[in-house]
Amino acid sequence: MKQWGMIALLWVAPYLLGFELGFIGYAIWVPIAIVIVIVANSLLDVQKISADSDAIDAVELVREFSVAGVSHRKQVVLKHFSKGTPKLFLMAEPDNQHDKNAIAVYAVSGLRSGLVGYMPKDMAKIISDLGIVKDISVDCLKFWSGDYGGVKIYASLECDKSIIKTISEGAIESLNEAAEESLR
Repeated sequence: MKQWGMIALLWVAPYLLGFELGFIGYAIWVPIAIVIVIVANSLLDVQKISADSDAIDAVELVREFSVAGVSHRKQVVLKHFSKGTPKLFLMAEPDNQHDKNAIAVYAVSGLRSGLVGYMPKDMAKIISDLGIVKDISVDCLKFWSGDYGGVKIYASLECDKSIIKTISEGAIESLNEAAEESLR
């Protein structure tokens, strides 16, 4: 049904744009419009399949942890969380003067991004040692803003099944213990 709506829209598009095609023009334009719709739908189906397969391959690495240093970046945090939950991403900071294993947590909302905190030190060390910073994704689970100015971000980590197979059970256990410690 969606295809017919797209075909109808493409059929009248030249008229809406101020072009007068006439009978021969439409005889050429309509088959082109149909091909455009078929190609567009097949591309959308391919993207949907690929998105579904990505979701199937994602595995939870850490159920929940508290992002460190959020209270020091309160203005940036509130700016990004004021209109809903932004996307979060991780970035290793090997040149960080305080910790060579530091992993920064950035928030992206609209066209803006900003540093909102860091992964807890013990978790960052394990992930840096494993060399998987670029292979994991971070999702915001909860955001808390207290009446007296406190702010907290709780997040989880996921990675591809193929990556988790390369990580020892001991490393995953240590990572989750460090995550639990960050919640205390």
